Amino acid sequence: MFRPFNWLSPLFLLIVLFVSFASNSQQVNREAVSTRVSDSNVHGLMVERINRIQSSIEQLLYQQNRTQSEIEQSRRNSIREIATAAIELRDSVETLVLLEPTLNLSPENSTAFLSFAQQLRVNSQALADLATGNQVGNLSEVVMRLQESCNSCHTLYRE
Repeated sequence: MFRPFNWLSPLFLLIVLFVSFASNSQQVNREAVSTRVSDSNVHGLMVERINRIQSSIEQLLYQQNRTQSEIEQSRRNSIREIATAAIELRDSVETLVLLEPTLNLSPENSTAFLSFAQQLRVNSQALADLATGNQVGNLSEVVMRLQESCNSCHTLYRE
């Protein structure tokens, strides 16, 4: 006699087993993931790092798609900030000069210190002049001179 469900029984059994294994496998994976990231501090660090990387990628993508006018505006803002910082640096030289008598320097060192302060004033003023005049091409040369005068002074007067 012909039984219509006879040939379906092994197929049905295979489907049931497959579904059972699949659901057990998903539960095991969920348990493994939850035990790997159970420490909230580690999880917080991971999330913070991932968010920082994602934000960096978004910023880089945004910069890739900026228009020429947006790039120029950003450049003008940077140049204004350079000019402001250079003027602030130039104005701080007066404080250095006023501090010189309290440093107990020898006459030779005092002269060198005041000379470095003057170099700082001249170089920071030159940087401010270039930045306010939008002469961007010459900025790096003046910044290098400014750094050299700072490094020379720090080499002599800092440990």
